[in-house]
Amino acid sequence: MSRRPEDRYITISSLPEVSRTALELAIIRHRAALESLTSSVCAFARELRAQDMSRQDILVAAHELIAELRASSAVDYEDDDNDRVLHAIIVPCLDESAA
Repeated sequence: MSRRPEDRYITISSLPEVSRTALELAIIRHRAALESLTSSVCAFARELRAQDMSRQDILVAAHELIAELRASSAVDYEDDDNDRVLHAIIVPCLDESAA
């Protein structure tokens, strides 16, 4: 008997309440952390831009700062994924400050 594709997925309403609440809380915390990270990265980019640093120099400085933070942290980071996240955050900040 073959299962239908929709039978393979769990919907939020089918989760036990405690799991649903935990998931919702995790999403809220994740969003808040991303907003805080975005705000900090953009402030960093604006500060360097105010010092007349080039776009490329700001990108390099941001990546160096993150590498330094990684090295001083006990947390093991996946560089590629985190670099993509940093790039996705900082590029719009730079575009915004150039406008």
